[in-house]
Amino acid sequence: MAITDREYALELDRNDPLAHFRSRFVITDPDMCYLDGNSLGRLPHSTIIAINEYMTQEWGREVVTGWSHWVDEAQPTGDLIGRSALGAGPGQMLTCDTTSVNFYQLAVAAINARPGRKTIITDAANFPTDRYILDGIAKQLGLN
Repeated sequence: MAITDREYALELDRNDPLAHFRSRFVITDPDMCYLDGNSLGRLPHSTIIAINEYMTQEWGREVVTGWSHWVDEAQPTGDLIGRSALGAGPGQMLTCDTTSVNFYQLAVAAINARPGRKTIITDAANFPTDRYILDGIAKQLGLN
């Protein structure tokens, strides 16, 4: 049987040791093969439960004071992810804002550190999102 045969693919699916994880996700179209690598991916059922728990228990009951439960979680959460996914030791990984938010904060801090400059320089090979962020900062601050 050739690897291009449908039966070969079905056999791989039947023997896939990870196949049981499929039931953990919301799948509205079972025939869709979802391969978007720059996306949140399929919604885990556990996320729905966790969000509902947060909405009703923390935000719903505690209103503004609910943040105190998670404000200091960057280090322990980073330790957990670092240990389980990367084999990192305690204190070697933090969780934080997205790459884009961090890039924005870094770029604004760099601009503020050198007042009087009027131009932001980048190039076409820079990641498109970074260029959009820099363009937005330039417009926001009246820079070139």
